[in-house]
Amino acid sequence: CLAGCAQKGKPFMTLEGEKISVNTYMLFLSRVKGTLCSSTNFGSAAKQPSFWDVVMDSDGMTTYNDYYCDMVLDSAKAYLAAMYIFEQEGLKLPDEYKDAIKEEMDRLVETDGKGSKATLNSLLAQYGANYDVLREAYTLEAKIAYLKDHLYGDNGSKIASSVIERYYQATYVKFRHVFLYTYEVIYEKDANGDDIYYTDDGRIAYDTTRHQKVDENGALVRDENQDVIYINRDGSIAYDTKNGKRMPELDDKGYAVTRDYEGEELRKVLDMAQIIMENTIEDDENTFDSLVEKYNEDVGMDEFPNGYYITKNTDYPEEVKEALFEMEEGDIRQVRSENGIHIVMKYKLDKGGYAKKSNVTFFADSDGNYLFMDALKEQLLNARIEQYLDEIEIKEELIENVDMKSVEPNYDY
Repeated sequence: CLAGCAQKGKPFMTLEGEKISVNTYMLFLSRVKGTLCSSTNFGSAAKQPSFWDVVMDSDGMTTYNDYYCDMVLDSAKAYLAAMYIFEQEGLKLPDEYKDAIKEEMDRLVETDGKGSKATLNSLLAQYGANYDVLREAYTLEAKIAYLKDHLYGDNGSKIASSVIERYYQATYVKFRHVFLYTYEVIYEKDANGDDIYYTDDGRIAYDTTRHQKVDENGALVRDENQDVIYINRDGSIAYDTKNGKRMPELDDKGYAVTRDYEGEELRKVLDMAQIIMENTIEDDENTFDSLVEKYNEDVGMDEFPNGYYITKNTDYPEEVKEALFEMEEGDIRQVRSENGIHIVMKYKLDKGGYAKKSNVTFFADSDGNYLFMDALKEQLLNARIEQYLDEIEIKEELIENVDMKSVEPNYDY
């Protein structure tokens, strides 16, 4: 056991004086496994060892284990090369970064370790790590973040505007679409089969202009929240359909239950899509805008009258992304996804669209972090890293039995 632990602590990857240990590699694997075991990816299936032996591509060779181990290994190589550049630049991690790491490690000892570093180490062991390995990983990541700011400036202040614009034009597409649903959401219903409407705090939204329900003794009838129940003349619940909102039924995984259109319902949607397509004019954004305003069922697009901006990595139906990146500006295409029918027009990218306040949703996160610039800085650093990758020495024998099956899913570290 001690020999095994010692081997895990050995550096298996080196570049000049920089190194990454087997333990750190295992920690990286566990993080990816945690992401893949989430409900938005493969779920609990990825916790089974047999899952990782499944062949995932047409050549009949690459398993899920092979694919994701290679991905993590490539990421580790990029980290190592970045560390080498950090040293070549003569950088030192500022005290505020070190203090933030120490504060986080102290917090983990107190919360997860219940005040004991040994207890924290026992939790981290399933990921091939301990206190020192995790602190080293946090330090490595902090150095890379600092390196990016050193090379490219906070929010890209050191990057030429022409480089920023070129990246934007090469990476993003702008479009609008007329979206038509080919399914309906199944909403919660009461015993009478009517949709239930709720207030924002989860209580029943009643139409208080109707009749209060009373029992045989004339006493007011209340629901489980002790709110008076209001009814229509036929005895059905009188819901406030104007101010209340419906709640979808949820399946075992917490997703909304839906029903796909069939037969005549589906035919009507397909016919409508054909009519809309016949009224489009390529390169005519004004005409397409009018069709969006008239027919579009994607209410979320109302917030973005100038269009959507996406990259190949944006969380959006793959069929639509694939079409848009094949199309030329001004082209119009009908695309079918599991969500419905998209009649999309690829718009001309407006110069500097990434910096416009009206487009902030597409280029920053909810906390205001400039994700667009973060991605550009990542690309520029990766281009610089590329020249060092062939110089990295790897001792394959040290990670021969280290793979996705050998670590637990890591959701927290």
